[in-house]
Amino acid sequence: RMTGEVVERTTQEVTERITGDDAGHITRRLNIEGQEYPWDRDTITVREIRQLGSLPVDAQVLEINLEDNTERTLDETEVVEIKSGYGYAKKVRYRRGRTLR
Repeated sequence: RMTGEVVERTTQEVTERITGDDAGHITRRLNIEGQEYPWDRDTITVREIRQLGSLPVDAQVLEINLEDNTERTLDETEVVEIKSGYGYAKKVRYRRGRTLR
């Protein structure tokens, strides 16, 4: 399963970047699904957001302004500038179920 190997390697790279020798220089915290994660750069890719937050590959990723609750769907290839007061989450869709009688 080649995909699993790539995901595992990417997860390891992200973990090493956070916990490696530069760990003392981390100045940002990302809010992903209500959980905070340390981050050491001014930008992050959607793929890295998925890795950090363990978001499913088949769910869209949202950028949410936590001050006014506006949101936008991120493109899979997008590089996001880290902004204060923003969080990231998977997009959950709801459907109407059957009517119970």
